[in-house]
Amino acid sequence: MNRPSFPSPRHARQALKWVLRQGSGEFSAHDQRRLAAWLEADPRHRAAYAQQQAFWRTVDQAGPEVLAALPELGAAGPAATGSMTTRPARRRRWPLPALAMAAALVLLVTLAPHGWLAIRSDLRAGAQPQAFTLEDGSEVFLDADSAVALHFSQDDRGIALLRGRAWFKVAHESRPFHVSALGGNVRDIGTAFAVALDGDAVTTAVGEGRVEVAAVAGGERVQLVQGQQIRYREGSALLPPPRPVAVAEIAPWRQGEILLDAVPARQAIAEIARYRRAPVWFVAGSSATEAITATFHADTPDEAIHAVADQAGLKVHRLPGGALMLTPRRG
Repeated sequence: MNRPSFPSPRHARQALKWVLRQGSGEFSAHDQRRLAAWLEADPRHRAAYAQQQAFWRTVDQAGPEVLAALPELGAAGPAATGSMTTRPARRRRWPLPALAMAAALVLLVTLAPHGWLAIRSDLRAGAQPQAFTLEDGSEVFLDADSAVALHFSQDDRGIALLRGRAWFKVAHESRPFHVSALGGNVRDIGTAFAVALDGDAVTTAVGEGRVEVAAVAGGERVQLVQGQQIRYREGSALLPPPRPVAVAEIAPWRQGEILLDAVPARQAIAEIARYRRAPVWFVAGSSATEAITATFHADTPDEAIHAVADQAGLKVHRLPGGALMLTPRRG
């Protein structure tokens, strides 16, 4: 009886392991001979291998909105229960192919929310900052991986910061200009200012002129002047006193600089990863808490990630599609 000519799921898993190992930078001549023998053993192997190569070429060509949707890869699930032994459970180590396979599945699951973000936003920046001029002549400079929605009318100029960071230089006219983020509002009083959304917090810093900031609708308003910044958290009506900030240090990404001041290595790498087209993943156990103080250039994010990883005791693995995976360095 003739066997089927199309590959099975088992063949697909085997082929994926070969493709990922080829892209890991650890593919030896011995591995190449083993791959050649595997491909010759069955036409279905060749078909599965070609399919996996085509998949990763698709990932490599995916837009930044898609690749940025891949979250951190976690550890294995909880250990099985019911055993009476008191010996500590051993942590299961996931090989790189298994983690990358999980990443591909996560990509499919998380694509929908980022598609929704793309629909909601009017202006977006990918892996590099991008400048825009609005219909009223105001200038908006978005950091990498940032997005805003415009709500302009005959009587009002509203902008919603949906993701990332933005710098605004506002054109003077009769309509008010304001930026909303996480339920709060920043109202322009003739100025240039930056607004940054970081998790559940929003930071506003003034480079020229003045703004008024409220953490919730109808809440207390605090006025900031040049060289001041303030940070509020989502859902909190209280605003802390403004803090001084050097004007030259406001939105340094406009000059292509990444400034890190005693930032945990994990957070530092996440910050640098904004300027990559493909994502960066941490394998569970990569705590990377060492504080990093440094200045990097946004044009060379991979060099910066390797520098931080070396300092934090992490190993960088390059996967197909340009993704980087960080694991604890052994020994």
